[in-house]
Amino acid sequence: MRPGLYRSLIVSLPFAVLACAATDKNSSTASSTAAIASSASGSNPIFAAFVDTYFDSLYAFTPSQGTAAGFHQYDSKVEDYSAATMQRRIATLHWLQGQLDSIRTPQLALDDSIDAAIIDGNIKSELQDEETLANWKKNPMSYVGLPGNAVDLLMKRNFASPADRLKAVTARLRGVPAVLNEMRINIVNPPKEFTDLSWRIASGSVGFFKNDVATWAKGAAGSDSAALRNFTSVNDSVVSAMQGASNWLKTMIPKSHGAYAIGAKNFADKLLYDEMVDIPLPRLLQLGEANLDKDYKDFVATAQLVAPGKTPAQAMATLEDEHPTAADLIPSGKRTIDGIRQYLIDHKIIDIPSEVRPTVTETPPYARSGSFA
Repeated sequence: MRPGLYRSLIVSLPFAVLACAATDKNSSTASSTAAIASSASGSNPIFAAFVDTYFDSLYAFTPSQGTAAGFHQYDSKVEDYSAATMQRRIATLHWLQGQLDSIRTPQLALDDSIDAAIIDGNIKSELQDEETLANWKKNPMSYVGLPGNAVDLLMKRNFASPADRLKAVTARLRGVPAVLNEMRINIVNPPKEFTDLSWRIASGSVGFFKNDVATWAKGAAGSDSAALRNFTSVNDSVVSAMQGASNWLKTMIPKSHGAYAIGAKNFADKLLYDEMVDIPLPRLLQLGEANLDKDYKDFVATAQLVAPGKTPAQAMATLEDEHPTAADLIPSGKRTIDGIRQYLIDHKIIDIPSEVRPTVTETPPYARSGSFA
């Protein structure tokens, strides 16, 4: 379980084949697609079968991410973050690690060895999060940010009819109160910063479910009044549960005294598992400070170009002169994008491939984990 969205898994051939298989909503998650690919590519069929097992396990634990990857047999399910489930997941990860270790040999083809290294890093990263750091006991954002994302994935993608997606939304929403209840059971002395952000996310999510989700559901239901009534009953319970979570988190803010720092070793391990960076921390700090010094010098030089005669701080302050008001933030973003597009056309820098314009809208409340404009 990670804060926010699950980190993307970049597994070259097997995952690409799995994603293609996902276009059929009735297909299984993997069901030998990687094995089929192995016969065509010369990859190891044992490793291909392991890839199937790995992703089956991953999406069974994180069904909303199964939806995001295009496997719609998970659409009606939501994550279970009970302590018992978390312990089972940790045990499963250890088993998967053992299986992968036994498969990884010099005989693996190059593509397979690359995929194996990436999956190895993901397993170790998840074990660090779930077992070593036990973030599911420390970070409420993982709980309050999940429901909005899990439902939004079903609302914004037209992979099925609105009526079918409404059924999935309703089914998925039924599990949300349990997720929020597990937060109260599992979370122990979180960092104050985590609790404060979680409270803000939960508070905003109340309106998201009450207004945005309800409005979408009304359109999706069409003339099916029974489906709409069913949704409304379930959604009302989610709104109530999210409001209760918000209230609880607010009371927890002054009681939250945990530390969010994970320590040097854990940080080094995280860099290795997540980014495959094995640079010693002292050297990494040295590189970072050197780059910071370079950026500062570049900033000072640029400040003199932007605001001659002013200090760097004064030059920086001039940026606020063009900052939009809260009411104009979204329209300003649209104007900026349109302006960039027109500049590319006027100066013949690149051909614009489509007249379809990007949508500029507010960040959903469940995703507002400290972002700013």
